[in-house]
Amino acid sequence: MKLKQASKNGKQGWLVDGQWAGHRRRWWFPSKTGAVAKLADLDKRRKAAGEWWSSLDGDRDGTLVILREIESRGLTLAAVWKDYQANPKTSSVTVSFAVDSVMAAKSKSNRRQSYMDSLRIALNRFALWIGKERQIATVTVDELGKFLDSIDRGSQQSRATYLNRLGTLFNFAARRRWLADNPVDQVEPVTVDRKPPAVLSCRAVALLLRLASLKTPDALPYIVMGLFCGIRPTELQRLDWSKVDLKEKRVILDETVAKTRHRRITPIPDNAVAWLTAGQGPVVPCRVTLRRRLRTLRRYFRLKRIPADILRHTAASYLLAREQDAGRVATWLGNSVGILQRHYVALVTKEQAGEFFNLKPTY
Repeated sequence: MKLKQASKNGKQGWLVDGQWAGHRRRWWFPSKTGAVAKLADLDKRRKAAGEWWSSLDGDRDGTLVILREIESRGLTLAAVWKDYQANPKTSSVTVSFAVDSVMAAKSKSNRRQSYMDSLRIALNRFALWIGKERQIATVTVDELGKFLDSIDRGSQQSRATYLNRLGTLFNFAARRRWLADNPVDQVEPVTVDRKPPAVLSCRAVALLLRLASLKTPDALPYIVMGLFCGIRPTELQRLDWSKVDLKEKRVILDETVAKTRHRRITPIPDNAVAWLTAGQGPVVPCRVTLRRRLRTLRRYFRLKRIPADILRHTAASYLLAREQDAGRVATWLGNSVGILQRHYVALVTKEQAGEFFNLKPTY
């Protein structure tokens, strides 16, 4: 490297001139001080590179081959290193890191909170079982099987749900190239026997409505619109009174409320209108309060648990029996015709449906 005086655009200054990284390079400075500092920095970097090169000993030829291959593909060493940092080696990725990463990705993809909660519970349980600092690439299919055995308790549905959540985690890891093989692909799929859904009798519905109106009035809209309109529990928890029109007898479930994210309009039967009083804000209380109200009603019925979606199952069965039109009911419920025909046909009679939709307050 040489230091000499030179002009640039008519201005006198100082030039550092010489070979650097295989090419002739020039750095111009308006003052000698800046040029001298640059020259000193280049000398320091050259000495450091020389010391590093000397330390390679017998590996210099291999290093040159790799560097030339990187250059031949139009890449730089910095680009290769950046890609490595973005895609860690499989041996360095822990289960905890993978769980946090997939949860962050799902959150950014605008998934429903109910799905996020379910996914978080399942993956955190797996992380605690297998070990949070365990390398995800070392998890075996046998270990996945033992984990599923530890949680299913004879329930096919629980096993299927957890297998689905594990699939979400390991498929995400495979797409990030954190796995050589995906162990979930080797787990035997679960076949779930679909039993007819539980449906409340007219007598049970009458008692439920009576108890709710007296003991848990703030949960009554949740029960009424679940029973007679067939709105999903998660949809009801997102529903606002501004979307409920008792005068026009309809509920508007827009894309922010509907599970399918497709807007639909569900009619409110006459007897359901009689049970409802329009309010403001959320239709149902917060999740914790709602859970307490349902627990209160469960105690009156002397039940250990309330079957999932029993209100919606009841509504679908009685609506289909009354309307005798699967297409119309499917539109109201946001379901497919096939689902209705497979699960809800002939669970109740048309006469029972007439009694059901005639249940009104007697006070």
